[in-house]
Amino acid sequence: MVKTVVGIGEVLWDVFPQGKRLGGAPANFAWNMAQLGFRARLLTAVGRDEGGREILRELSSAGLDADVQQTDYPTGSVQVETDAAGVPTYRFRADVAWDHLRFTEAEAAMAASADCVCYGTLASRSAGTARSLEAFLQVVARRRTACRVFDVNLRQDFYSRELIERLLGLSDVVKVNEEELEILAGMWLPGAGDREEKCRELLARFGLRLVVLTCGGQGSLVVCSDGEISRKSSPVIEIADTVGAGDAFTAGFCAGLLGGKRLERCHELGVELASFVCSRPGAMQQIPQALREKFF
Repeated sequence: MVKTVVGIGEVLWDVFPQGKRLGGAPANFAWNMAQLGFRARLLTAVGRDEGGREILRELSSAGLDADVQQTDYPTGSVQVETDAAGVPTYRFRADVAWDHLRFTEAEAAMAASADCVCYGTLASRSAGTARSLEAFLQVVARRRTACRVFDVNLRQDFYSRELIERLLGLSDVVKVNEEELEILAGMWLPGAGDREEKCRELLARFGLRLVVLTCGGQGSLVVCSDGEISRKSSPVIEIADTVGAGDAFTAGFCAGLLGGKRLERCHELGVELASFVCSRPGAMQQIPQALREKFF
């Protein structure tokens, strides 16, 4: 049976100096999972404007089962600039459609059928969407076999200790980058030592199943609650930009988990998909058949 995965939160236009591309971490996750053979659903909101209509067309053409709420607020966008290494900085438009996401019986039914849900902190910058997200996750948590993936994605000042603590408490898999791990360690793990120890303490403090740490060109680390550890170096590639790389890693890793693959193989798949996305400009790429076949 095909498994159902849900990305919940923001969808937006990534506006680069050379033009715009569709993005948003939950949308990027769902986009990749759809190409990897899952029933990928996206719970988000857009405006009743041309930007929103364009997003609806693109999501439909990608085969995403999108539960897109339309509101009178504008469609989201973010100004993206990348440095010489392809590392992005972001400036998000305020008070947009996905800041007003609703949780109704339809969303509760979606949550009840999910095998995996992926979410971050950004969508919770507004109180209304934060309540909807947490209500959704509480329904997902009733299914003991469902995987709740918190891809932390700290952006600008759109987070707080209290928010992160609530979202950690609703997850069983957490993905962070090196900078985010240091922020979380400063909040809860002041005496922790190296990266591995910080990941272990995070696991224990919040009762997690897995912590996934990505460190850009310095590789990545996965620490499991049963003591298993996986370490991978980053392939040497020519980077176009790193926009959406973390979301691709999350998708590749989760595809492996849902496929019942061993931890090290899940890790390898996350690295491979992220490396592919880094080699192309923009977050949403058509995954080549040869790469897709590695997931089956």
